[in-house]
Amino acid sequence: MAAARIAIVDSHALIVAGVLQLLGARRPEYVVVYAGADAAGAVVAGADVVLFDPAAGAPEPPPVAISRLVSGGVSVVAVSQVATPADAVVALAAGASGYVATRDNPTGLVAALDAVLAGERWVSPELAAPAVRDGVPALSNQERRAVVLYTSGLKLDSVARAMGVKPSSVKQYLDRVRAKYAAAGRRVSTRYDLTEAAVRDGLIPPPGSS
Repeated sequence: MAAARIAIVDSHALIVAGVLQLLGARRPEYVVVYAGADAAGAVVAGADVVLFDPAAGAPEPPPVAISRLVSGGVSVVAVSQVATPADAVVALAAGASGYVATRDNPTGLVAALDAVLAGERWVSPELAAPAVRDGVPALSNQERRAVVLYTSGLKLDSVARAMGVKPSSVKQYLDRVRAKYAAAGRRVSTRYDLTEAAVRDGLIPPPGSS
C-alpha cells in the first residue's frame, strides 16, 4: 500500500514546524508532500489529506476554500486556532472530513488524520456534539455544501466554481433542498428564508457567532 501523502496549509511557520515534528515522531510512514500557505499547492502536490488552517484561504471565506480543496480531490482536516462549534458546523458542511482545534492534545491531530485516511470523520471532542448533529430535513453532502456556499452570499456561478460542478447542478441541489424543506412544512423560497432555516438547523452559524 502506498504511503499516505499529507499536505500542511498554514501561514504560521511555527505551527507548520510543530506539525512536521509531530508527524515525524508519531507517523513517520506518512509522507508530507507540501507545507506552506498556498492551498492550491496541496492539490498540485497530489496530497491525500490536507491539514488546513481555515484562515489560510483568505480572502476567500473558509467554506469556499475548503470546498475548492474537496473539489480538487483532496480530503480536508481543518485545524483552527479559533475553533468553535459554529466553525466546525460550517467546515463539515462545506466538505471537510475532520475538524481539530489547535488547543487539543497532539494525539487528536494524529487521530484525525488516521480516521480521515480510513474514510471516516473526526471532530475534536469538545466540538463534536453540535458539529455532527443532523439538519432537519436530512440533506446530502453536496446539498449541504451548496447551502453553505450560497447562503454565504455567493452567486450560483461562484458556488459552482467552488464545488467543481456546473451552475445547473447547483440549482438542482438548491431546488432539492427547497423541496425537502417544503415537504417538512417549511417554505424557503428566498435566499433569506434559506439562510434562516440553515441557521436554525445547524448547517451554518448565526451571524456574528464565529
